[in-house]
Amino acid sequence: MNVCSRRLRQVLVCVGAAALLSGVSGAARATHGPDARLDIVATPVSVTRSTASLTTFASYRLTITSLDHDRLKKFSFKGTVTTEGSTEKATLFSADGASCTLSDAGALQCAIPGELTSYGKTLTFIVTLKTPVAGDAIKVTGKATFFEYGCDWDYTPVATASTALTAPDPNALSTFVPASPTTSTTLFSGTNTQSGVAGAIPIVDSKTNDPFTTTVIVPAGSPATTASVIERDLAESCSANPRCFETKLTMPGSFDFLTIILRRDKTTLMSSKGHGHSGQGNGHDKARGNGHDDDDDGRYSGQSSIDNAIVKYFPDDDPMNPNRFIIVPNCSVVPGGLPTPKNPCIASRKAYPTKSTSKTPVPAGLEGDWEFVIHALDNGRYVN
Repeated sequence: MNVCSRRLRQVLVCVGAAALLSGVSGAARATHGPDARLDIVATPVSVTRSTASLTTFASYRLTITSLDHDRLKKFSFKGTVTTEGSTEKATLFSADGASCTLSDAGALQCAIPGELTSYGKTLTFIVTLKTPVAGDAIKVTGKATFFEYGCDWDYTPVATASTALTAPDPNALSTFVPASPTTSTTLFSGTNTQSGVAGAIPIVDSKTNDPFTTTVIVPAGSPATTASVIERDLAESCSANPRCFETKLTMPGSFDFLTIILRRDKTTLMSSKGHGHSGQGNGHDKARGNGHDDDDDGRYSGQSSIDNAIVKYFPDDDPMNPNRFIIVPNCSVVPGGLPTPKNPCIASRKAYPTKSTSKTPVPAGLEGDWEFVIHALDNGRYVN
C-alpha cells in the first residue's frame, strides 16, 4: 500500500463523512482485513497433572504479527483460562515479555510493551501456568487489542490453544520446565515420596507396583525447556538381576549438567552367585522377602554387587544405530570428574541397608533398595 493510498484509507476511516464511513470506508476495511494476527502455541501439547508432591507447568507463546504498514501500538491481551473436565483451576506462574494477571474466575489480562512499525513485525510474550490436580485439558482463548496509528482502536481475531492433561503415571512424566535463575528444579516419575528424599522412591506392595523410579534435578541457571521421562520394564535381565529397566529422558537445552537418580526396589534384585533368585525363597524372593546379605553389610544385594552393576547409556541420536551404547563409567575415573557430551558418568552408587538403625539410618521406603546418581549433559536412554 503506497503513502497516498494509506493516507486515503486513514481519511476514509477516521474523518470521513457518515456516508463515506458506511459506504466507501466500509468497503475499504472489508478489503483490507484485520491489521494484526494473534497466534497462541502451547508447549508441550500434553502435560502430566500436578500432584501434592510435584507441580507441573504448561506454557503458552503468544505472538502478535502486524498485517499493516501503519504503526500499531498500545497492545493488550484479554482472554480466559479454563480447565476442561474439572472445576480445578490453573494458576499463573509467570509471564515473560508482558505484565499479566489471572483472576480466580479465569480472566487473563496482559499489558504488552512495544510497537509494530511495519508489515510482518512481531511482538511475543510467554505465559506459564501451574497445572491443576484434576481435569482433561487447559484452554487459553483471547484476542489482542491495539491502537492503529492516527486512527482508532482495533483488535485481532480470537485465538485458542489447548494443553492435554494426563493423570500422574509411575512410569511417565511430561511438563514444561520454567527457567530458574537461583534454584534447582526436581522432576520425577513415580508417586511415592518421602520428606528429605529427592524425588520418587520405588514401592511394591498390595496397592502400588512401581519398582523403578527416575528423578531428574535441573541445575539453577538453566533456560526454560520441556521434560519427558518414560520408563519401561524390559523383557531381558541385566546386571545379574532378574529384571531390567529403561529410562528415556528427553530434555532439550544446554545445562551445566543434569543429575539423574535411578532407584530400583529391593524386590527386583538378585544376590551374588550362589544365592540366586529362586521361586523357593532361597534368594531374594519378592513374595517371601528372604533376601541374602552377600557381603555381610546389612543389604539384600550388597554394596559389592551394586559396585559391579552395569548401567548402559544409549545416546538416542543415531537413527541408523539405535542400539549403540556405552557402559557408564564412575565419575571418579573420568578426567575432571565431570560428564562430557554423550558421555555421562556415575557420581555415586548406593545399596541401602535393609534396616534403619541409629548407626546406619535409612530413609523410609528405601530399605534394601539400589540407587545410582548420574551426571549427564544430554538426552538419551539409561538401562539397568
